[in-house]
Amino acid sequence: MTKTTFSKGKSIKFYAEELGGNDFVSLNYYITNNEELLKPCEMEEKKVIRFLNNVKIYSK
Repeated sequence: MTKTTFSKGKSIKFYAEELGGNDFVSLNYYITNNEELLKPCEMEEKKVIRFLNNVKIYSK
């Protein structure tokens, strides 16, 4: 997984690859003065939301 922030955290690029497979999730997230925008990259929004709601991060 990689997460890159821009514009003092108001723009986020996120990419994750499936371990041992070929699936992935890619999105951009923008915070404007009026709203927050989730922009999946070439996939359905529900796939991105399902991933974000279920991802587990382990650290060593």
